[in-house]
Amino acid sequence: CRSRNPLLQAAAAMRTALLATTCIAVATGLRPLRRTVQHFKKTRPAGLWNDAKAPTYDGAKPLRVCVWNVQYGAGIRQHYFYDGGDAVSAPRDEVEQGIKKIGDAIAAIDPDVVLLQEVDRRSRRTHKIDEFKVLR
Repeated sequence: CRSRNPLLQAAAAMRTALLATTCIAVATGLRPLRRTVQHFKKTRPAGLWNDAKAPTYDGAKPLRVCVWNVQYGAGIRQHYFYDGGDAVSAPRDEVEQGIKKIGDAIAAIDPDVVLLQEVDRRSRRTHKIDEFKVLR
């Protein structure tokens, strides 16, 4: 990617990753290309947030990307409904500790781009904690 805009560089990196994933999936028969294309035609783009103080990526070094499904900071102590258990949320202190640990780990990794999944904002299951704000 030749652009100096970090958002354009991140988008290019995501496109490359998606293409590689699709090629692997097609080659191994895990997901036909047609289904993948149909799926992405139905999706909507997520909002992007870029800190105004974020440095501009210079392209002289590899782009370090951190992709993390934070599972709303719930941790692993509960047996959740989607795994056959009864829990639908985690205790507040576990969510707070989990999000703090995730934030500390991301800071230690020091990536150029961070892509997060399942970050709750004012949700009942996470006691109305704005995890996005905590992780910023």
